[in-house]
Amino acid sequence: MTASIEPRTLADVRGVLNNRRDGQKALLDKYPEISGDEVKEIQRLDQEINDLADRERQLVDVERIRADVAKAAGLAGVDARDRRGEAAPGEDRVVDQTWRGLGKLFTDSPAYKGYKRGMRQGPTVEVELSEAQLTALLVTKATLTTVGAPPESMRLPFILPGALRRPTVASLIPQGSTTAAAVKYLEETTTTNAIAATAEGATKPELTLGFTERTAPVRKIAGILKVTDETLEDQPLIESYLNTRLQTLMLISEEDELINGDNTAPHLNGLITASTNTEAKTAGAGDSVVETFYRAMTKIRLTSFLEPSGGILHPTNWQSVQLMKTTDGIYIWGSPADPAPQRLWGVPVVVTPAMAAGTGKVGAYDTATLIARRSAVSLDIATENEDDWRKNIVAIRVEERLALLVFRPLALCDLTGLSA
Repeated sequence: MTASIEPRTLADVRGVLNNRRDGQKALLDKYPEISGDEVKEIQRLDQEINDLADRERQLVDVERIRADVAKAAGLAGVDARDRRGEAAPGEDRVVDQTWRGLGKLFTDSPAYKGYKRGMRQGPTVEVELSEAQLTALLVTKATLTTVGAPPESMRLPFILPGALRRPTVASLIPQGSTTAAAVKYLEETTTTNAIAATAEGATKPELTLGFTERTAPVRKIAGILKVTDETLEDQPLIESYLNTRLQTLMLISEEDELINGDNTAPHLNGLITASTNTEAKTAGAGDSVVETFYRAMTKIRLTSFLEPSGGILHPTNWQSVQLMKTTDGIYIWGSPADPAPQRLWGVPVVVTPAMAAGTGKVGAYDTATLIARRSAVSLDIATENEDDWRKNIVAIRVEERLALLVFRPLALCDLTGLSA
């Protein structure tokens, strides 16, 4: 009986993790000539890789906390992984600590409660949200009215939300806050590792780390939702609507900017523009999305000396991964009756239509990128806008300001030529 030793340190975990990934890759290289026993071994390795990757992320977080405590310095604000909603050092405000929903925050606000229907006026309010509530923007031109819902003795207190995607790209990236209009930071542009074994009394080799100062402007994402006075009076309706529709649309706009922003004002420096690595799937080569994904991870390890922490794929490309089968019809990524893990090679994968079909993105997001938020999402209410006063319409404005920092572009790798 062979006794196994559980890896305890971060280096041990990463060593075992890479070993299991190599073993799984060796089996997948035989695809589609894979036996039933080999499929079971691939699935077992996949589960072990996922468990090790979770353990790795826990240890990385512990190391981050250890470093923060030791240095007692860094970007002002609250890290995305600190969900307590405490104020940043030097600030006298405390971000809302409980998730009550955007609509509930709006209807509980002084602006809503102080709104006077007869006088058609009300105070302006900014609703500060916790880290989990920070997202980006709504873009819509339609006025929310009660047309299509004629007056009755009872009306259901909700609006059926549209079939919208659930973007989560921001969850891959650490987050903090800033008080500046632009964030200056150092990008590592030269890395020469000369550290080597050295004889006693010999001259020590000198390594080189070169940095270039970069500036990430803080950009604004904003939009206006127009609501009729009749709808505003229906508190359950407006609360439900804002909780579902507005909140989801805000997330979608931020995700589009984080991925596709071209760094031309007013857009962010998105992940695609910022990256300098590319791993292309050669047409006719027969390599799968899974294999191209792994080669991108290898390229990041070789060029940036960082460990990949996540990936982004279009739904059609993720579909090709989920539907991979052996010659005898067994699904490699799990039974259709069971929820398959949304991971590749032990790292989480965000599936979103914001990423163009046939492309993808792999990156060491946890160490090479940062979202710096200048302001929380705010809601403002106005009635004296255009001819809204004449039409009994209230304009609700939502906006936020943020910047995306990329410390090591080589830690991001684009995938191209992926098959659907």
